[in-house]
Amino acid sequence: MAQDRAGNRLGDPEAHAPAMASAGHLGHVLPPWEQCGHCSGELTQGQERSYASDTDTGVSTMAEFAFADERHSCPLQLGLALLGGRWRTLILHHVGLGQHRFGELGRAIDGISERMLARELKALVRLGFLEREAFAEIPPRTEYRLTELGREARSALEPLRRWGLRFKVED
Repeated sequence: MAQDRAGNRLGDPEAHAPAMASAGHLGHVLPPWEQCGHCSGELTQGQERSYASDTDTGVSTMAEFAFADERHSCPLQLGLALLGGRWRTLILHHVGLGQHRFGELGRAIDGISERMLARELKALVRLGFLEREAFAEIPPRTEYRLTELGREARSALEPLRRWGLRFKVED
């Protein structure tokens, strides 16, 4: 099995556990098996992967991307952690289309339960992708709007939507 400069086995989480525990004074450092050299700018096409290790701990240090409580060495991993899963991208898409109320979103997104919709809406509000406005009416009404961050994320998803259109089944 390949080893890093400190002699730790690459790809083996248990081999890095002691070094990770002692790295507290360095801040949050990602272990090599979670790092993406291509995304952090370390590698170019055709280069082999190598790790720059801290001499005291043997822990590899690379570029890090963070948002809220998520940290990754690859910006794509970070984006997928924040917007991945089955529902968040669809919610952002439909809110961007103008479906702003809870019931409208539930009807527009096929297969999502009310509980899951509520959970994902709450997460997207907490992360800053959506704004929530509750109206003191009977029956109660709640509307959601994209924030600037939500509009950025939705525009990043647009190429994926267009790519998916290629696979439309013609009747």
